[in-house]
Amino acid sequence: MNELARNSEILHQLKETERDQLRTCLLEIFNDVVKVCEKYHLTIMVCGGTALGAVRHYGFIPWDDDLDVMMPRKDYDKLLELFEDELSWGYYLYAPNTKYGAINTFAKITKKNTTLIDLYNIEADHKKGIYIDIFPIENIPDSPVVKRVKGVIADVFAFMAVSTRMYATRNKLIEEYVSANRKSLINYKIRLSIGAVFSFLSYNKWYNLYDKFVRTRTKGDYFTIPTGRKHYRGEIIKGNDLFPPSEGVFEGLKVMLPHKPDVYLNNLYGDYMQIPPPENRERHYFVGIDFNEETYQKNR
Repeated sequence: MNELARNSEILHQLKETERDQLRTCLLEIFNDVVKVCEKYHLTIMVCGGTALGAVRHYGFIPWDDDLDVMMPRKDYDKLLELFEDELSWGYYLYAPNTKYGAINTFAKITKKNTTLIDLYNIEADHKKGIYIDIFPIENIPDSPVVKRVKGVIADVFAFMAVSTRMYATRNKLIEEYVSANRKSLINYKIRLSIGAVFSFLSYNKWYNLYDKFVRTRTKGDYFTIPTGRKHYRGEIIKGNDLFPPSEGVFEGLKVMLPHKPDVYLNNLYGDYMQIPPPENRERHYFVGIDFNEETYQKNR
């Protein structure tokens, strides 16, 4: 995928100054969300590449330009409830099973008066601004059989829901982009076919159903981040490896990490301290980006 992007005339790779500006904006969003979490004593931890950056680089991975956090389901739900009163002054919220609608299986908090457009949201009707992702942490059953069955269903469910969104927001630029690689084109066509089959419901409704399915009232010894990069089965971790959070540093800020960052990061990345070669470094490419700080600062 990175090779396709590098050779594409459609996508824009950020200049260093743009990346710095984007990172500054992401940290502003993060700080505002953390302030609310601290005010209401909600647990929020950096995760994925942001956690990796905190441990390996004490900040953003040098070639990265996004920011991800995760929260226990109870605290995640509480933050969504508080959004209107605490954050709507400067942000939009998109999350399953909320009045704001969902654009993915997890929550996104998007900064008002900014623009960030990628290939897959050109045709979407939500506000396309700079955002951070918030992933719910779910407690899961201890039973190996129940855990496996629910995990398989959840992963299939997620694939189906995301495919439905890909079908609903398809556009000519995506097909032009993936056509440069036969394997990518075949995969895209498969996703569109699946999305077409299940488009009798909107992707927003599929996301709502998925969100309800992965929740559990069981209080077991294991947790997962079903909407994370490795999905339900790939993100299973013992509770005492995840909680209570430990402290880390990210771009000079104190952040919370999983209790045992090494266990968490090894599960996601393997030898996470090994710097990947340039061709394997995950990058993000955009169709359009714009920063507008003036209105944000006035309303803050």
